[in-house]
Amino acid sequence: SCSSGSLHVAVNGQDLNRRWAHPTDSHPTIIATKKLLAMTGKERPLVLFVDLHGHSARKNVFMYGCDALSWKSDSSGPGPGPLHERCFPWLLASVSGIFDFRSSSFKVKKSKEGTGRVVGWKQFNLANSFTLEASFAGANFGPLRGLHFDTCALQGMGESLGVAMAVAWCSDVSVPSSLPRSV
Repeated sequence: SCSSGSLHVAVNGQDLNRRWAHPTDSHPTIIATKKLLAMTGKERPLVLFVDLHGHSARKNVFMYGCDALSWKSDSSGPGPGPLHERCFPWLLASVSGIFDFRSSSFKVKKSKEGTGRVVGWKQFNLANSFTLEASFAGANFGPLRGLHFDTCALQGMGESLGVAMAVAWCSDVSVPSSLPRSV
């Protein structure tokens, strides 16, 4: 519940972010999302999973990812190469004026194994499985230092996310030299 610090809750008050590994009938959105990932994965390779969150303590917009060095033997496939999980966030930082790569973390703690990013990483073999966090406290660097993120800044972050995806996975797209870094 919100009183215990969880803000990612279902209408029944349960923290959805810890239910991805073993959702029940009371978590229909997670069940539906996992079914969609499984169906899509049968048709074509999955390349990216991003769970969007607001963060109540740390500042900036940043990502949590899954360190390739922690790739578990219970995950099928050979696993990603070293530092692979840092490439997309680094690219995102290059197209966004408010994304802070240095605030990102790639450790996988046991307590996070039920989160969407870890389940995407382990169950769907997605090296690029992330939680994108936007702080409720705003930024401590860049053009928005000392300010809270407004709707325009968050929409710009979404645009930057789309540009980074296009650059990463569309062979005919490159970072435009005139691309304004979102603020």
